[in-house]
Amino acid sequence: MQSNRATYEQTPEPHKWQQWMQESHKRFEAEQGGRVFTVFSIKQGEKKVIATPEVVEGIKAEVERLRLSD
Repeated sequence: MQSNRATYEQTPEPHKWQQWMQESHKRFEAEQGGRVFTVFSIKQGEKKVIATPEVVEGIKAEVERLRLSD
């Protein structure tokens, strides 16, 4: 799982960053057999919260899949 601030797209040359992430994730999935999830966080007051809560269910399902595959 990779956690990023919701503003990562503001980094220099975001298209290169996104391309690198896609290539890196595909390589990890091929080598390790597990999916890669990117979780974006935002700051609400002093607390960080998940900006993409829908990904949590996918993470739970993948953890269960990997647990059952052992």
